[in-house]
Amino acid sequence: MADWYKKNPTKDDIEQARKESGGSDARRFWMKAGESKKVIFLDDEPFAIWEHNPVINNEFWHFFTCRKGVFQDDPTCPLCLSGVKRQYTAYLTVLDATGYKNKKTGEMVLFSRRLLPMTMKSLEKFNLIKKKKTSLVGAQFELTRTSKDAVKIGDHWDFEDYVDPFKDEKFWFESRLHKKKMPPEPFDYAELMAPLSSQEMLALGVGDSDGGSFRGKSDEGDAGGGDEDELY
Repeated sequence: MADWYKKNPTKDDIEQARKESGGSDARRFWMKAGESKKVIFLDDEPFAIWEHNPVINNEFWHFFTCRKGVFQDDPTCPLCLSGVKRQYTAYLTVLDATGYKNKKTGEMVLFSRRLLPMTMKSLEKFNLIKKKKTSLVGAQFELTRTSKDAVKIGDHWDFEDYVDPFKDEKFWFESRLHKKKMPPEPFDYAELMAPLSSQEMLALGVGDSDGGSFRGKSDEGDAGGGDEDELY
């Protein structure tokens, strides 16, 4: 089986992905235009994959890890065959330190865990920041999406301070499994984003084994917005 992900992608990996450029149930971090949010990084070694963002029932919020060249016995990807372009995305795990209001209870929910999806420009920004800071585990940033055309994870990042979400219990969550408060941890990306089989994709109605047309978002985007605007 070929490598379907890249741990801690380098500048060369990003350049190679750019040359080649033409889902998960976890909640992805994003912001509205003009919005700012504070996040805390739980890890700083991005987990990079190729993924597709097809349209299902006129909704764009579906993401599937690309199967192209991954499995020797079944190397094809139904979404690639259908013409749905793939996107190079690197993931980190953050805590939402701004939080949101629970619509049912009216209470503020703080420090929920989110996937931070970075396409190439955001990944390059992250790597430059990490090079200066050495480590970004526990780093708190204020992220701002300055306009509708800016990427949804924020195009302006302000470093604020370091915290310790693994020792400071105010960042911990109530574990339903263990029935107690526990420190947060990064997502298990390899399990969360493992590629579906071709049969599983086709059974869900995504892709075409014969290479027919299938509506999907391109790497460039077709809904206005920035280079990665449509993906989140």
